[in-house]
Amino acid sequence: MQNNLTYINEGNIDLFGQEAEQRHSQIMEQMVQQLCQDYETRSLNVEQMCFNGIAQQRAEADTRHEQMASELTGFMMSRAIAEQEILNMRQRTH
Repeated sequence: MQNNLTYINEGNIDLFGQEAEQRHSQIMEQMVQQLCQDYETRSLNVEQMCFNGIAQQRAEADTRHEQMASELTGFMMSRAIAEQEILNMRQRTH
Protein backbone atom coordinates (compact mmCIF):
# COMPACT_ATOMS: atom_id res chain seq x y z
CA MET A 1 0.00 0.00 0.00
CA GLN A 2 2.78 2.41 0.87
CA ASN A 3 4.51 1.72 -2.45
CA ASN A 4 1.31 2.40 -4.37
CA LEU A 5 0.87 5.72 -2.61
CA THR A 6 4.38 6.81 -3.47
CA TYR A 7 3.54 6.49 -7.16
CA ILE A 8 0.64 8.88 -6.78
CA ASN A 9 1.85 12.47 -6.75
CA GLU A 10 0.89 15.84 -8.14
CA GLY A 11 2.32 15.03 -11.54
CA ASN A 12 0.49 11.84 -12.23
CA ILE A 13 -2.77 12.34 -10.34
CA ASP A 14 -4.33 13.86 -13.49
CA LEU A 15 -3.22 10.79 -15.44
CA PHE A 16 -4.90 8.49 -12.91
CA GLY A 17 -8.05 10.62 -13.12
CA GLN A 18 -8.08 10.43 -16.92
CA GLU A 19 -7.58 6.66 -16.82
CA ALA A 20 -10.40 6.34 -14.31
CA GLU A 21 -12.69 8.46 -16.52
CA GLN A 22 -11.79 6.38 -19.57
CA ARG A 23 -12.47 3.15 -17.70
CA HIS A 24 -15.75 4.54 -16.41
CA SER A 25 -16.74 5.56 -19.96
CA GLN A 26 -15.88 2.08 -21.27
CA ILE A 27 -17.93 0.41 -18.54
CA MET A 28 -20.87 2.73 -19.14
CA GLU A 29 -20.71 2.16 -22.90
CA GLN A 30 -20.71 -1.61 -22.33
CA MET A 31 -23.69 -1.25 -20.00
CA VAL A 32 -25.59 0.84 -22.57
CA GLN A 33 -24.86 -1.72 -25.29
CA GLN A 34 -26.02 -4.54 -23.01
CA LEU A 35 -29.20 -2.67 -22.12
CA CYS A 36 -29.89 -2.01 -25.82
CA GLN A 37 -29.42 -5.69 -26.63
CA ASP A 38 -31.64 -6.71 -23.73
CA TYR A 39 -34.31 -4.23 -24.86
CA GLU A 40 -34.16 -5.49 -28.43
CA THR A 41 -34.41 -9.12 -27.30
CA ARG A 42 -37.34 -8.38 -25.02
CA SER A 43 -39.06 -6.33 -27.71
CA LEU A 44 -38.75 -9.21 -30.15
CA ASN A 45 -40.10 -11.62 -27.55
CA VAL A 46 -43.09 -9.39 -26.85
CA GLU A 47 -43.70 -8.93 -30.57
CA GLN A 48 -43.60 -12.70 -31.10
CA MET A 49 -46.01 -13.27 -28.20
CA CYS A 50 -48.39 -10.73 -29.75
CA PHE A 51 -48.22 -12.38 -33.15
CA ASN A 52 -48.82 -15.78 -31.55
CA GLY A 53 -51.78 -14.40 -29.60
CA ILE A 54 -53.31 -12.90 -32.73
CA ALA A 55 -52.80 -16.13 -34.66
CA GLN A 56 -54.45 -18.10 -31.86
CA GLN A 57 -57.41 -15.71 -31.74
CA ARG A 58 -57.83 -15.98 -35.51
CA ALA A 59 -57.75 -19.77 -35.33
CA GLU A 60 -60.34 -19.75 -32.54
CA ALA A 61 -62.53 -17.32 -34.51
CA ASP A 62 -62.29 -19.53 -37.61
CA THR A 63 -63.29 -22.56 -35.54
CA ARG A 64 -66.27 -20.69 -34.04
CA HIS A 65 -67.29 -19.49 -37.50
CA GLU A 66 -67.17 -23.04 -38.87
CA GLN A 67 -69.23 -24.31 -35.94
CA MET A 68 -71.82 -21.56 -36.35
CA ALA A 69 -72.00 -22.12 -40.11
CA SER A 70 -72.49 -25.83 -39.53
CA GLU A 71 -75.21 -25.20 -36.94
CA LEU A 72 -76.93 -22.73 -39.27
CA THR A 73 -76.79 -25.21 -42.13
CA GLY A 74 -78.27 -27.90 -39.88
CA PHE A 75 -80.98 -25.52 -38.73
CA MET A 76 -81.84 -24.51 -42.30
CA MET A 77 -82.01 -28.15 -43.39
CA SER A 78 -84.22 -29.03 -40.42
CA ARG A 79 -86.47 -26.09 -41.19
CA ALA A 80 -86.70 -27.05 -44.85
CA ILE A 81 -87.56 -30.63 -43.90
CA ALA A 82 -90.17 -29.42 -41.41
CA GLU A 83 -91.70 -27.08 -43.99
CA GLN A 84 -91.80 -29.91 -46.52
CA GLU A 85 -93.50 -32.18 -43.98
CA ILE A 86 -96.10 -29.50 -43.30
CA LEU A 87 -96.74 -29.12 -47.03
CA ASN A 88 -97.04 -32.90 -47.40
CA MET A 89 -99.49 -33.08 -44.50
CA ARG A 90 -101.59 -30.27 -45.99
CA GLN A 91 -101.65 -31.95 -49.35
CA ARG A 92 -102.77 -35.24 -47.79
CA THR A 93 -105.59 -33.58 -45.89
CA HIS A 94 -106.94 -31.70 -48.90
